[in-house]
Amino acid sequence: IVNTLHHLVQIVPKVMTHLIPTILHKFPYRKMSAESQVMYVQGIFRLAETGTTSMLSERLLSAVIDHFVSIDVEIRWEDIVRANQTQANEDDGDAIQFDFELEDKTASTDCLSGGSDSGFIGAGGRDTDTKITVKLPQVADKLDKLMDVLFAHIYRRCQAGQLRPCFEAIIRSFESTILLTHRSKFVQFIILYICSLAPSTCCTIFCKLLLDYVMKPSMQVVTRQAAAAYLTSFLARATYIPLNQCANVLHELCNFSHEYAQKYPSATSKLQGHSTAAQVQGYPVENM
Repeated sequence: IVNTLHHLVQIVPKVMTHLIPTILHKFPYRKMSAESQVMYVQGIFRLAETGTTSMLSERLLSAVIDHFVSIDVEIRWEDIVRANQTQANEDDGDAIQFDFELEDKTASTDCLSGGSDSGFIGAGGRDTDTKITVKLPQVADKLDKLMDVLFAHIYRRCQAGQLRPCFEAIIRSFESTILLTHRSKFVQFIILYICSLAPSTCCTIFCKLLLDYVMKPSMQVVTRQAAAAYLTSFLARATYIPLNQCANVLHELCNFSHEYAQKYPSATSKLQGHSTAAQVQGYPVENM
């Protein structure tokens, strides 16, 4: 089917105007099984990697990310914590014999969410040495499998010299969908992953984008706060960011805070932007 669609696009390029809506319309409902979701996404990425036009590849990638976000928001931290506690109670005998450090449990949680201080590996990673394993809800396990497929696709695209269009598509999805989506927890780690493949260029672009959001007075407060939160997390988690680049970002934020404080010395009702920037300055330094 994928090969047929590929040849059809090559022969009749205008078919894309009908092909893309059809592919998106036939996307499996988010509550369907992980197997059907993975199979469909793999087919989409095969089509995107067959040398079709860049427009088709990026539209499909953006559509997949939007679909992942719809699954992501259904996962609740309370369910993950409850699953962890349930498993711990089942292994109560082992818990009496062994004293687990809090930092070990935290590292396991980071691994499950796709992020860790040691680097960004992937949402499907698991720490096989940990004695207590977390039984994730079915929807979380489904997202794990889908994120693994997405990471593999991004890696293949970058290896094929398509990092720039792939990164631009992910950034557009971040701005249009991820940035202001409430309860989005895991899908945004695709940013950390693709930036790790080309830190010198991608990190600079992403940090500048977030800085522009934070420092733009005309931007809505909720958008500036969300951008500040993502910038804080990015600087604190992405260990591959060059130290001088991290320092440059903090330097710009310090200048912004200083200028803001001078411009509004007594306007306490307008300190939302300043306090947001101040939070960004402190958190990465504490976590270095």
